[in-house]
Amino acid sequence: MKDRNMQNKNMLMLINELSRIIRNWMRIEADKVGVIATYRPILMMLSYQDGITQLDIAKYVHMAPPTISLTLQKMEASKLVRREEDAEDKRQIRIYITEEGRKLDQEMKKIISKIERVALIDITSQEQKVVEEILKKTIDNLLSFGGFDEENY
Repeated sequence: MKDRNMQNKNMLMLINELSRIIRNWMRIEADKVGVIATYRPILMMLSYQDGITQLDIAKYVHMAPPTISLTLQKMEASKLVRREEDAEDKRQIRIYITEEGRKLDQEMKKIISKIERVALIDITSQEQKVVEEILKKTIDNLLSFGGFDEENY
């Protein structure tokens, strides 16, 4: 390990540092292709679950509904998403990713793949599986004992 003052950091401090590095690298790379930070999780979610409600998006990306509303307005103006009235429940508005939104999402997936490739240099698949299991257990522990559920973290 290169000396970056990591020797005296515990596991949670290291996870926080890793998260910060990934977030910053993603922000820098996303800026290059024109993806605004608040758009990333929304585009990613819609690429997997197209046609969901604004409230579902807010819960998934852990943002307040008014923030999501404003963000979706901007994304719609940029032709990244479109809104449609629900055919069965006229009170519901469904959000769909557009072709332009899919293009940006694909760019983000390339960036994520690049970051992951770099992060996993010299890490065996066995080591990776061990770390993944430890992280999953850590997440489960925190959600079980943290006094909150997955929707509220």
